[in-house]
Amino acid sequence: MAKIKLTRQLDYVVGHLRNGHLELFIDENEWNSMSDEDKRDFFGDNAEVVVDGYEIEDYDWSDNSEIEEKSC
Repeated sequence: MAKIKLTRQLDYVVGHLRNGHLELFIDENEWNSMSDEDKRDFFGDNAEVVVDGYEIEDYDWSDNSEIEEKSC
């Protein structure tokens, strides 16, 4: 039996971020050619925050938002 995925945009989400990590993809040779100080600076300037844990306390959707349907 075929399944579909239903989604709907929310107006707001209230909760708490619990934990996460910084992540960066870089060419290994470029990384290895940097000094330790340059690595710290480069990582701090370019890494992206990835949220690992969160808690949702409340949410609401707009009366104007539609339920969207996609094939799985």
